[in-house]
Amino acid sequence: MKSMMKFCACIIACTSAFAASARDSGCLIQGTLTSNKISQTSNYCAANKGMSDQDFKAGCQDLFESQGGNSDGKKSDNSISMKFVSDCPANSKGVCAGAFDHKWNLQYMADDYALKHGQAKQVCEVSGGKWKQ
Repeated sequence: MKSMMKFCACIIACTSAFAASARDSGCLIQGTLTSNKISQTSNYCAANKGMSDQDFKAGCQDLFESQGGNSDGKKSDNSISMKFVSDCPANSKGVCAGAFDHKWNLQYMADDYALKHGQAKQVCEVSGGKWKQ
C-alpha cells in the first residue's frame, strides 16, 4: 500500500512539473496594419524572461492593442493577430531586451516593418530596452 501511495505521489509530482514547464513563454504578434494606404507588417514575438504569467499576458495584450489589435485577441480589421506560444521562433533578426521595464525580449523577424525601417531599435532604446542585432 505504501509503495502504491509513493507511486501516485511521484506521478502527481511529475505531472505538476510537466504542466509548469508547458506554460506559454511567448506571445507572437503578426499581421498587417494599413493606414493612409501604407501597409506595415508586424512580425515579432515577446519572450518571457522572468515575468509572472499574469504580468506577461497583460504586457502582451498591451503590445497587441498598441498595434491595432482587438482586446479579445482575435484578428482586427487590420489583420493583426496575437497568440500565446510555448517558445518564440528562433529566426529573430533583432532583439530588444527589457523594453518598457519588463523582463522580456521583443524578438523581431526579418519581414517586420519596424525592424526594416530602423524604428524597432529606436522604440527599444526610447522605452529603456537594450538593442541587439
